[in-house]
Amino acid sequence: MSARGRIGRRGLLAGALAASGAALLPPSRAEARQTGTFRSVPKQLQVFRMPAEGWAPVAQLCRRMGISQVSIALSPVERRRYLADNRAGIAAFAPLLDSGLRVSCLVGDTAWLVNPPAGLPAELIESMHINDKVFRFESLILDVEPQAVAGWSGSGRADIVRNTLALFAETRAACRLYDVKTVAALSPQFAQVANPGRRGESLLDSCLAQLDEVVLTTYRNDPNAAIAYADAALQALQRRPIPAWFSVTTQLSARPEASYYGLGLPRFEKDVAELHARLRTLPQGRAVAGIAIHQFESLRRLAPA
Repeated sequence: MSARGRIGRRGLLAGALAASGAALLPPSRAEARQTGTFRSVPKQLQVFRMPAEGWAPVAQLCRRMGISQVSIALSPVERRRYLADNRAGIAAFAPLLDSGLRVSCLVGDTAWLVNPPAGLPAELIESMHINDKVFRFESLILDVEPQAVAGWSGSGRADIVRNTLALFAETRAACRLYDVKTVAALSPQFAQVANPGRRGESLLDSCLAQLDEVVLTTYRNDPNAAIAYADAALQALQRRPIPAWFSVTTQLSARPEASYYGLGLPRFEKDVAELHARLRTLPQGRAVAGIAIHQFESLRRLAPA
């Protein structure tokens, strides 16, 4: 059965070269002059576990920090409430609509990769119903973390890879019916994981072929380290240059090299501007869409009004 048919069954309405050693050196004076400012960097902010009542402060923080996009993770209760009462959903999204922010929907569950449903997962279908009836999304961002599924390090990896790619392909076919982009948050390390179904191709190569954009979870609190960590992923982007967001995080983290937690706002803003500028100077720079910030609550603590 086609993707369109499977969706209908659920009731869904049809309506770059690698980073060189030179790139890892401190920027020259000329490069430093081109760094720009934090506000000038294209940025998106990820918002988790935040009920709609908290979206007005999200819009305020974005306006203050020059953030033009947000990615919202809706709870199952919220999705179903907004579908049951479209007017309540429209009112809930009003602060984001009025702010002019471009809004994407974050959705995902590792369980989808273990026992894949027939057709699209119900949570994805509900999200697309909201896009159709309540609020128009820029994209659906799949956050499924295949590396976190039991069996990833053993004999189960081939099935996990196959299920991940099938999910991305099915989602993209559905999203195209609504002119919504299909995006996924992926580890740069997938560029070093072979796809057992396609000889000579990495998992990241195969994922990029099924996506309109990608969010690379490069989480490092130093631009040099972030670029080095993304080295193989940058090579993959040279082969298939779709728009790519590079992630930084402000959350308290057990890995001190990953997060900007506790390092202060001036350091965070300087590094975000530098990371973006350095990425843009690479041969793959045209594929760099901007910086994705993970996530709202910790950024608000880092940058109090």
